[in-house]
Amino acid sequence: MNVWNQNLTQRHDSPMLVEARRAFHSRTADRDPAAAWSEHEHVTTMIETYRAKGALDDALRGAPRRARTMMDTRGQR
Repeated sequence: MNVWNQNLTQRHDSPMLVEARRAFHSRTADRDPAAAWSEHEHVTTMIETYRAKGALDDALRGAPRRARTMMDTRGQR
């Protein structure tokens, strides 16, 4: 189990967030930095992967808050 998958099991996030991370990881598994042809490609792939994972986490963590806010403003909660 790689570090990313270990982090999935150690966090206390919602099942939806964990599943979204797993789906994202499976789609980006072919972007393995170890398979890069050069050091530059390795670093570039690592940076792109880190940014993409961070953006996904930010979006998914903010979704429940935005949904609650929307429901509160519409009086549905």
